[in-house]
Order: sequence, then C-alpha cells, then structure tokens
Amino acid sequence: MGNKYRGYYKAVDANGNLITYNPGDVVSKGGLYYLATDTITGYSPEHGTRVGWVSLGGSGGNCDCPAGPTGPTGPAGPIGNTGSAGPAGGGATLAAGAGMALSGIVAGVGHTLGIDPTATIHVAGVSSAGGITLGGNLQTTDNNFDILNADGNKVFDLTTTNLKIGDCDGAGNGNTILIRDSANTITATSPDIQLTASSAVTLNSDTVKIKQDLEHSGDDNTKLSFPAADTITLTAGGVALANLTTDGFAFPQGISLDSSGITFADGTFQSTAAPTTITDSYTGQIETVANKIYTLDPDVSTARTITGYFIKSGSGGVTASLQNAGDQVAQTSVSTTSGTFIGFFANTSVAAGATLSIVTTANNSATDVVFNVEYTTTL
Repeated sequence: MGNKYRGYYKAVDANGNLITYNPGDVVSKGGLYYLATDTITGYSPEHGTRVGWVSLGGSGGNCDCPAGPTGPTGPAGPIGNTGSAGPAGGGATLAAGAGMALSGIVAGVGHTLGIDPTATIHVAGVSSAGGITLGGNLQTTDNNFDILNADGNKVFDLTTTNLKIGDCDGAGNGNTILIRDSANTITATSPDIQLTASSAVTLNSDTVKIKQDLEHSGDDNTKLSFPAADTITLTAGGVALANLTTDGFAFPQGISLDSSGITFADGTFQSTAAPTTITDSYTGQIETVANKIYTLDPDVSTARTITGYFIKSGSGGVTASLQNAGDQVAQTSVSTTSGTFIGFFANTSVAAGATLSIVTTANNSATDVVFNVEYTTTL
C-alpha cells in the first residue's frame, strides 16, 4: 500500500490545534517530500530522523503524490516599464484585543494599532526600557500591592489603608516608613533620620513630642533634655547649667548676667549687685545689776549704725551708758518707768572689730533690767 500524502506541512489546523502525523504520512515542504516513520506532533520536517521524519527528496517515493516542484527559474529578462499601482494587499488576518483596534492597510505603512483610552486592557505583564508614564491613576484590583526591586525584595507594601516604604520584608537594614491611615500615625524606623531643607523645617502642630533630647547637630554634648517626668535639663558643653522640676529652678553653675543686667516688672533696672541693708538688735536682761561694764559684742563683725536704745528696770534704778569702743553713744537713768531713749545719740557709727557695751553706775538696787540696742548694717 502506498503512503498517504497529507499535503503541504502545517503545524496547526484552522482552529489553532496542533496536527498529529502518523507513520506513513507524507508531507511536502520547501520543494521536498518527507515521510513520517513515527507519530509526530509539533515538530517540522527540518527536525529530521530524531523526531521521525525521513526525507524522500523531490520524487515523493512510493506515494500518491502530486507532480514534483517546478525547476529552477531561468535568468531574468530586461526590466520593463513601471505599471499602474495594484490593488491593496491582503496578507494574513490580524486581530486586536479588547480596547484595541487595527486600521485598514495603509500603503507603505501597513496596519495602525489604536487603543481606546477608556477601555481596560488585560496583559500578562508590562516591560519597558524607557520608563512608564501614567496620565491617570494606578489602581490595583485588591487591597494588596507590592513593588519589588531587582533582587526581588519588597520595597513598597500597600495593605488596605496602611503603606510601608523601605525594607518592607527585612531583607536589608530594616529602615522603613510606615503610614498607618487606620491609626492616624506615621512611623519611621531607622537609627538615623535626617530632614534636609534649604531654609527651614516647619512643624504645623500644637504639640511636638520627643523621647528625651533635643540636641545641637554636630555638638552632641549641648542639648535640651527631658531625662525624667516633670524634669527639664539644659546642658552646654556637657555641663548642666539649669534644672527645672516641679520644685522650681536650680542653677548648678550659678547665674551670670552681662551688662544688660535685669529689669523688673515695675521698670526697675539693675546691672550690678546692690548692697543689702538689714536691721537687727542686741537684746538681753540683767537680773541683779552691779556697777560694771556689760559687754554686748566684743568684736563687731561688720560696720553698723546704732539707731535705737531701750532700757528699763523691774525695780530700783541705775544709770546706764551705751558705749562704742569706750565712747559714749547715749546715757540714761534707768527706772521702772524708763524705756526708749529719746535724747541725743553720739558716736553711732560702729566700726568692724569694735567693742559695744553698757556701763552701769550709781546703782540703786536695780533688778531685772531689760535692754534693746537697735542697729542697721550693710551686707
């Protein structure tokens, strides 16, 4: 029985399905005939005997085959005159997907592919060496969307209303920015976060929270710190200059004012330390008086001025002289009705180191004599 001729070799039928050739089938291709010695699907005769095709040459062998191909063409004749333009070419049928349309054949151009800007076009993937420009939104079909780098690591992670940018899968150094719309927070995770602006960084918020230190860049020992609750510390050059707590201000290094001094609420200005004048007194009681010198202060510590003298007895009487380094300041007769001295004062300026005393004379059984010597001094 002769072999079965299947015609010119085709890989697929009109429906796009692969054609199977059985042993004994003969096909032609490229002016030659080929015999299938095995069941063959998807392999052209050029693959040869390794897939089951055997070349029969141009005769077709023992098969009911058509006449052999036309012999070689002879030499070309001379070029004739140019004829009129022929009809538009046909060619293979082309199909466009949803949202795309092919124009009719344009002479010298071919088909033109048009895309409907309002349509949704489904593709398995997009590859572009020149970048991608979008004139509208990039929208995902669900609430999860990732962007991977060339190493396949996730650098952009969108999940519902939360967005993470950076080392999203922990493959690198862990630096990320997490924008949590569901929690109204933005969290940046990194050992060092820098904001660089040519003029200023503006924070439009009623409250700016920091964990502990507000530090001078490049000068890590100068800062404003919050080391504990209800505590503020100002440090310069590593030295704590001020501490503020609920107990008040403390200045470990003291306070130093320049020539600008200080101005008080009432407009009073002071640029130097003002002397402080204080008022004090020597007081005491002599139970049984004798004619003698009673020393009030053997060595006055600071210069002072005597401003008042009071002396009175419980019974009896005596003459009492208040003396400054032996010089009389005031003298009075002491009785049960005496009191504040209202006479003339002399030698009221007492030098530092001087002796202040009361000298009693003409004692007349005076007892329970009480006294008070008032003075002012400047510190």
